[in-house]
Amino acid sequence: SKSIIAKAQLGEMTECKRTNLTPLLLHIHESQIKNAASPRHFVMLLQTCKSMYEAAIQTSGGQSTHLQKGLQKLEEVSKTVAKLQEEASKKQVVLEEKQKLAAEALQRITAAMSRSAERRQEVETLE
Repeated sequence: SKSIIAKAQLGEMTECKRTNLTPLLLHIHESQIKNAASPRHFVMLLQTCKSMYEAAIQTSGGQSTHLQKGLQKLEEVSKTVAKLQEEASKKQVVLEEKQKLAAEALQRITAAMSRSAERRQEVETLE
C-alpha cells in the first residue's frame, strides 16, 4: 500500500529506473518507525522528495536555457565575424588596387620632377 501511495505522490519519478526512489524512501521510512514515524511522515517525505526533484529539474532546465542562449550568441558572433572577414577581404582588394594606383602616380610625379630638374639644369647651362 505504501508503494501505491509513493507512486501516487511521486508520479513520473517512479517510472524511471534511474530516479525510482520508492524502495529507498520505503526503507528510510521503515527504519524510522521505531522513532514514531507515522504514515503522515511518509507522505511528507514523499512530498519533500518530489519538491526537491522538481526544483532540481527546473534548475537544470534553467541552466539548459542559459546554455542555449549562450550558444545562440556564439553563433551570432560567428556569423558577424564571417561577415566582417568577407567585407575586410573585399576592402583589402580595393586597398591594394588604390595602393598600386598611388605607387604609379608617385612614379609619374617623380619622373615629371626629374624631367623638370633636368630642364632647369639645361636652362641654367644655356644661360
